[in-house]
Amino acid sequence: MSINIFQPIYKQMNDIALGDAPLPEFPLIVDIEITSYCNLKCIMCDHTYMDRKQEMMREDVFNRIIEQCKLYKPAIRFIMYSEPFLHSKSLQFAERVKESGLLLHITTNGTVLTKDYIDALIKLPLDSITFSLQGA
Repeated sequence: MSINIFQPIYKQMNDIALGDAPLPEFPLIVDIEITSYCNLKCIMCDHTYMDRKQEMMREDVFNRIIEQCKLYKPAIRFIMYSEPFLHSKSLQFAERVKESGLLLHITTNGTVLTKDYIDALIKLPLDSITFSLQGA
C-alpha cells in the first residue's frame, strides 16, 4: 500500500472548495514551473500547442518564491507543462525546497533521469514523484 503524503492537503483543498473549511491566508500548494521546456510533444498536452517563450527560471526568482513560501509552509510542486529536470539547477532547487522545510512533489516524464539524479532525489528525500507516461 502506498501513502500519498499530499492526500491530507488535497482533502483540505476539497473541503475549502465545498465551503466546508475556511479559505486559508496563503495557498496550500504552490505550483512552480522552473522551466517551460519539454523534450516531448505529447498529443494530449497543452505544451505541444502553446506558443510561448521557452526559458529557464532564474535562481534569484526561485529563491524569492521559496523565501515567501517559507513564511506559510505550503507544499511545493514542480509541475505544469514542462519537464523540470531539463533545468540545469533542478536538483539545487529541490534541495532548496527541502532545506526550507517544505514538502516537495515533482511530476516528470522520466526520460532525462539518470542514476545520479535518482540517487540525489532519494537522498533529499523527495516527498512525492509522479512519472507521467500518458504520452507514451
